[in-house]
Amino acid sequence: MPSLILLRSAARTPEHQARTILANLDQIADELNSGAIVVFTNDSIRIRSLPITR
Repeated sequence: MPSLILLRSAARTPEHQARTILANLDQIADELNSGAIVVFTNDSIRIRSLPITR
């Protein structure tokens, strides 16, 4: 299943985005491999497994 990473922070340079993802990759790798939406904000990481059901 595909995954999505969404970066919602004030620092939007590609370098900062790459550092953010790489610094947290160990924490989110399993969810990304299983299919998830991962949202990075300035102060948190939210993970939602896919598929999203109601």
